[in-house]
Amino acid sequence: CTFLLIVCSAIQIWDVQESWGSEQDTVDFFRQLKPFTLSMSDAPKNLDGWPLIDYQQISRDHDVADLGERSNSWRYQAPFGSTSVSCDQLFPGWHELTRCYRNGGWEMESRRVVPGTSDDSWPMVEATFTQTGEHGYLLFCLANNAGRFLDPPAEWNQWSSLKERLQNRLTPAVRGTLFGVSAYQLQIFISSSRPLSTEEKIQIEDRFRMARTKLWQAAKQKNP
Repeated sequence: CTFLLIVCSAIQIWDVQESWGSEQDTVDFFRQLKPFTLSMSDAPKNLDGWPLIDYQQISRDHDVADLGERSNSWRYQAPFGSTSVSCDQLFPGWHELTRCYRNGGWEMESRRVVPGTSDDSWPMVEATFTQTGEHGYLLFCLANNAGRFLDPPAEWNQWSSLKERLQNRLTPAVRGTLFGVSAYQLQIFISSSRPLSTEEKIQIEDRFRMARTKLWQAAKQKNP
């Protein structure tokens, strides 16, 4: 614990030194790497029987590392509850989205890594939540700006969480120096009044793969 405290303090001191009075000379992670430009038409209008019913774009301050600088969100009408597909960006490396939902009041019941398939090698994380009678189901994944998919951590424990919290406390400029990977996140989240069946989860996974393929293709075409 003492060693960890020393390391954390040293990084914080270096962070202040790098940022203090040198704004024009530092590399700002968010300003150097612009978010993908996406629009309502970039997602499927009908996700294999789920019609698109709403779209919004949310922009945030540069120092909001937990949620990303920008989120594009498409909401679909599904038979079992409110369903949203989002592209969130940018993050300095892996972003553990389950922590954001826990911070929002959801209690996580399970988390596992879903490996890629022969047709789609992009791995993702599956997590289930509960909150005051509601049941949440989440799938998410990340890729870098070179188009390489990021491998999810097999487990998310207190050490992983501590590392991410420390990373997110750093200024954007220093995060860009330490963590050169720029990551883009795609997710689908369903809030339902009942637990989802295995068959329904398979349907959601299939639709998420369809949506993320179309969104990623649109992002790379519009933002070469």
